[in-house]
Amino acid sequence: MIRVQEFRVDRYTGSEVEISNGFSINGPGLNYQYAEGQNFPYGGRTHLYDQDMHFFRMGTLGVVFDEAGRVQDKVLNLASYGPPVFLIYTFQTDSQSGDVGLIESERRNVAADGQNFEIIYSGMGSGSIRLNYREFTNNDMARQAFFQELSYPVG
Repeated sequence: MIRVQEFRVDRYTGSEVEISNGFSINGPGLNYQYAEGQNFPYGGRTHLYDQDMHFFRMGTLGVVFDEAGRVQDKVLNLASYGPPVFLIYTFQTDSQSGDVGLIESERRNVAADGQNFEIIYSGMGSGSIRLNYREFTNNDMARQAFFQELSYPVG
C-alpha cells in the first residue's frame, strides 16, 4: 500500500517577550500578576520619558519596558480604532531590572491540506496487475466517489 498525504506548514519566526521574574502591575481597572516563564507577543518600540522603550502585547494593552527589562508605570492602549496612546493613569509596579526580555521564537503549525490518496496492490492475474485507488478528504474521510479499481498490463 502506498499512501500520500499533503500537508501545509505555516512557520512564524519573530520576537517574543519572556517574563524572567514574576511581577505585578496595579492601577485603575488593571491588576495583573505576571509569572516567570510566561511569553507574550512583542509589540514594538515606543518612546517614553525621553528614552526608547519596548512593549509587549496583552490583549488591547501594551506593557512598556526599558532596555534593562524593567516594566514602566505607563501602559499603551492598542485599540484598533486609532494609533497607540499612553493611558493617562500612572500604574504601580514592583518590576525590577531584568524582569522581562526579548527572545527569538519560532512556531510551526502543521495541518493536513489538499488531496490525500492511497494505492493498494490487489494482486496479479491474466497478465495484468490490479490496484485500488482511493481518495480522501484532508481530515481522512474516504471520498466514495473517488474509488477506482485499476488494471495495468504486465509484460
